[in-house]
Amino acid sequence: SSAPTCSPWPNSKRCKRKSMRRAAVRAAAAARVNARAKTERTKISGIVASKNLQPAHPQLLTELRAAIGAEAVAIDPATLTAYAYDGTWAEQRPAVVLQPVTTQQVSSILRIADRERIPIVPRGAGTGLAGGSVPIEGSWCLNLARMNRLLSVSAADSIVVTQPGVITAALQREVEKGNLFYPPDPGS
Repeated sequence: SSAPTCSPWPNSKRCKRKSMRRAAVRAAAAARVNARAKTERTKISGIVASKNLQPAHPQLLTELRAAIGAEAVAIDPATLTAYAYDGTWAEQRPAVVLQPVTTQQVSSILRIADRERIPIVPRGAGTGLAGGSVPIEGSWCLNLARMNRLLSVSAADSIVVTQPGVITAALQREVEKGNLFYPPDPGS
């Protein structure tokens, strides 16, 4: 929650100062993350070509839509904004959000991105607290949440194979059927 805990005097000067300090810390953290991303872009300037700093190229969008389906390619501002941040204060909109369902679709996306030298930022639920799913400028967001199938459970070996979008609660429900327990919840 963003509201400071200043009970029982929420309108006091002390509470307002605390709120202002928290806002300043957030702004500074976001500036550091964006500066770090800009530095990384400078280091790998061969990977981030100038065309990648603009919205996704129409020919690439056509190719992506053909590869994974038009419904799995999002460029509208609301969607781009929704995928611009995670549980941190960092924020950067991707050029496009891609939502594959199969491994073959992921492979197609990566083949195109590699050919065009466009960075990919994979994303799950976006609840991370380290900025790992925050896109860098010009990157494509690879949203893996739709790849949410549990592929196999081996109780004898204590091994579960899932797609990357399986959430912990669904995994826990499934393994409980075999009298197993998946303990790292909450966890990353």
